[in-house]
Amino acid sequence: MVSWSDIHGSVGFIQSANISITEAIQGAIIKQYLSNKFKSLRSQIGNNGKLFNSQHEGVTGGHPAPDDVLNV
Repeated sequence: MVSWSDIHGSVGFIQSANISITEAIQGAIIKQYLSNKFKSLRSQIGNNGKLFNSQHEGVTGGHPAPDDVLNV
């Protein structure tokens, strides 16, 4: 005969396994997102030679920052 504690233990295990699967999926999605972001940044650096260029002046309040600060 199956006891309530057996059922409860099984349900707890299944719930914790579900959480682990969910976390793994979320982690994989976040990792993929960040990987794509870094690929995009690397291609910008490769194309422009610099991470920040005239398109990104907003970072310094409208004033282009000196090149020596932004050299990557």
